[in-house]
Amino acid sequence: CVLTQGKQTPRGQVTITSYGLVPHLIDKLLDKNFGVVICDESHYIKNSESDRTQAVLPVLAKARRRLLLSGTPAVSRPSELFSQLEGVGTPIFSNLHLFALRYCNAKKI
Repeated sequence: CVLTQGKQTPRGQVTITSYGLVPHLIDKLLDKNFGVVICDESHYIKNSESDRTQAVLPVLAKARRRLLLSGTPAVSRPSELFSQLEGVGTPIFSNLHLFALRYCNAKKI
């Protein structure tokens, strides 16, 4: 099932949609029990505060398995990896601040 509009409902064993539609489909996607969620070009969820990322992360968290694909996972800063690591269920750090202190040379004030 290819979802091209926010009004559609996921059907069948395979669902394909765009990052832009996920915020509009979030309730319908969370109703599904996905065995695997694959996010191609996962650098599109690098900003942990964006609506896109906030919608995609719960869908990933609910899936039994998650796979994120990207040729450019950290375009400009290591902090851009945090939401992608969170998406694959890697509990390295509980929040972005702790991750930034360790890997981004952030300073405590």
